[in-house]
Amino acid sequence: MSKALGSGGPAPAGLSDHEQRAFEQLRFLYTKGIGYATEMGLSSGRLYWENTLGFFDVKGATVPAAVTVFPNELYQAPRSWTEQAYPNLIYFNQVDKGNHFAAWQEPELFTTEVRAAFRSLR
Repeated sequence: MSKALGSGGPAPAGLSDHEQRAFEQLRFLYTKGIGYATEMGLSSGRLYWENTLGFFDVKGATVPAAVTVFPNELYQAPRSWTEQAYPNLIYFNQVDKGNHFAAWQEPELFTTEVRAAFRSLR
């Protein structure tokens, strides 16, 4: 998917409506909003400099994972993509408020989500 996003190619075939919307959000980010990461990779941001993987490529994390999708985040990850990225997904929820800095913007909602997400691991 990163190749299509980076090259401006078409969306992969067979995307659901939700996946198509997320792809378009990522396309906008790759073409209009990724400059910050590029800039950071040229100077002080070691995290950005050393990152050789696609920003949103599946990384294959196998630890228990929980994902809350905030409506004003960079993009709203569809559950289908989230399950590919986190095969041990124990919690997935979409909420009505929040953005990239949800812990600061919506601290009560964020806390509620963290508690719900890991309740099963107690």
